[in-house]
Parts: sequence; structure tokens; C-alpha cells
Amino acid sequence: MSPGPDLVDWDLAAATGVRLLRPGPDASPAQAREVVEQLYAFADQARGHVRAFTGLDVRGQDAAVVVVDRPTWVRSNVQGLRHLLEPLADRLQSTAMGSMPAPVRAVGSRLTALEAGAGLAFLGGKVLGQ
Repeated sequence: MSPGPDLVDWDLAAATGVRLLRPGPDASPAQAREVVEQLYAFADQARGHVRAFTGLDVRGQDAAVVVVDRPTWVRSNVQGLRHLLEPLADRLQSTAMGSMPAPVRAVGSRLTALEAGAGLAFLGGKVLGQ
């Protein structure tokens, strides 16, 4: 088997997702800072509600809360998908996909990247658009 492109062109997936994102609401820098502060406060309050409802407790009270914008969310999810799918991709590379000509694999990895990026852009507007 010859080495070739990954199952997904992950850089293209991230770039596509970021490019296709719908912009978030218009906000001044001061408004954005205020919203981020509120999100941190709400996340802190949510710990108590989750603990009361589920009986689960966060190990250590310093568990990180991260407030992200849509492009950062897309890039983070691309990395998560990559980590999740690489074992499968490795198996596919060693079987049927590995026998495909390199140009076919290159086109396939780009098409898959475009689909993944478009899907994440769509979800980015839904997940972070609440």
C-alpha cells in the first residue's frame, strides 16, 4: 500500500466550516465582554443545578469553562472528529481505500472535507445560535 491522502483533508474541513459559518449577532466589544462574563457566571451556577439533578459532582471546583466563538467551535470539532475517526481511517487505508489510486483518494478526501466542513458550519449556527 502506498501512502496517500488521509480519508478526510482535515485542514480543508476546518477552513470550509469557518468560511461557511453564518456570522453571529452584531455586538460591540463591550457587549461581547459582558455576554462572556454572563456565560461564565451561568456556567458556574449550572454546576449546582447539574449536581442537584443528577447527583454527579465535578471533580475539583476548578474544572475549566471555555467560552468560544463559532470559528473556534468549528476548529475544535474538526480536531475532535479527526481524533475519533483516525482509527477507522487507518483501517480503511490498510484495506480497500489503500488500493485506490492516489488521485481518487485525494479527491475523496477533499469531498469528505467539504461535507464535514459544511455540516459543522450548519451546526455551528444552531448549537451556538441559541
